[in-house]
Amino acid sequence: QNLRDLLKMGEKVFPYPYMMDMLRRLTELPQFKRIESAAITRADGYKITDNNIYSAHPQDGPATYSKYDGKGPLVVRVFSFSFKKGIPEDPSGNGGGYVFDCRSTHNPGRYEPYKKLTGLDEPVIRFLEDDGEILTFLESVYKLADHHVNRYIQRGFTSLMFCFGCTGGQHRSVYSAQHLAEHIHEKFGVEVQICHREQHIEQVLPAKQ
Repeated sequence: QNLRDLLKMGEKVFPYPYMMDMLRRLTELPQFKRIESAAITRADGYKITDNNIYSAHPQDGPATYSKYDGKGPLVVRVFSFSFKKGIPEDPSGNGGGYVFDCRSTHNPGRYEPYKKLTGLDEPVIRFLEDDGEILTFLESVYKLADHHVNRYIQRGFTSLMFCFGCTGGQHRSVYSAQHLAEHIHEKFGVEVQICHREQHIEQVLPAKQ
């Protein structure tokens, strides 16, 4: 189902036509066929379709379930880091999540006035937002993250991790991590833990009641 939803988002979000074609073929395999029952109409007129997403192949046997399924509530962890020092490990033990590379965007660290500042400082924020590349980059990230967070909440998962890396882990990655964390917290109200690893800065945005 996650692959189907990714395919619906189209090439503007996932601009890899060959891979999109391969993923589409994968979702069309008989063992991953979608089965939909008739829509149920509630008293308020809202229609609900019961989707049985997975139709197991006879040789597959009964499905097993992850120990992480169905517990909730979700906690999202967002890291900024330097690629020179390695990608952060997932403290939950799941080994999942996303790693985004910010190095394609304009680097304020190349200019003397910003060398000792970080993506949390106003002059760097102005530089990045006036330039605009980071905003275009994050627009695609938000779409992907929103879908993933929503699905994790639906499935009762407890942990999801997003990481943003750049050359020094100081400007672009810090800005991106902070803004994604605030975006997720504002939109979904879940607890978000922020770690700007190279600055040794940690922050918790508590779940909304």
